Amino acid sequence: MQFEDSGRWICLPPTGVSTNVLFWIMWALWTTRNQLVFESRHQSPLAVVSRAMTDAQEWKRAQFTSDPPRTIQKGIAFALTPTVPQGTILCNSDAAWNQASESTGLGWIFTPPGSPTLQGSQHQTHVPSALLAEALAI
Repeated sequence: MQFEDSGRWICLPPTGVSTNVLFWIMWALWTTRNQLVFESRHQSPLAVVSRAMTDAQEWKRAQFTSDPPRTIQKGIAFALTPTVPQGTILCNSDAAWNQASESTGLGWIFTPPGSPTLQGSQHQTHVPSALLAEALAI
């Protein structure tokens, strides 16, 4: 049995890992060696192999999702804005906050149906957070 053959070894049940675990064991040995050298932490051989198996199982679970991939059908148009009742005044607002100067720029646009658009902007100082800046914009 050669080391080159070890790349084809398969871990048998009941470990729950159906792929080659050689590289997981090598990684666990390497990290355990680093813990011993740099942190003076000792681990038993059983703990090292157990951690390798746990890491392999965790990695395997992370590779598969229970939801099948969704495909978007061509030709379907998606609305960018939700449908609003007729006669509704739309209000869009935003803020840009500068952390260094604790100042913010605010802007808003009101779009009433059948009327001219109303818009405005303002600069404010002494605004300590982006969240407060967004609240001021509203």
